[in-house]
Amino acid sequence: MGNFDTHKWFKKQYLEEANIEEQSDLVSRMESLVDRETYKRFVDSLDDLLDDWYMEGFEKGDVIEFMSKIIPSN
Repeated sequence: MGNFDTHKWFKKQYLEEANIEEQSDLVSRMESLVDRETYKRFVDSLDDLLDDWYMEGFEKGDVIEFMSKIIPSN
């Protein structure tokens, strides 16, 4: 289940939504503020989840909608 690079996918999606230079700085800053091992476990877990969801037929929009429901807005 390891061929899909979750980190690259999310970073690409995120960077396409707004000014690439500003967003790149934001992503780099956020990545630099978290413990590397914790971040790696998060990315690896998300990679596994995405593989499972995509194999079950869910699409990118489905995953984004799901994530928007479970991530608090405030």
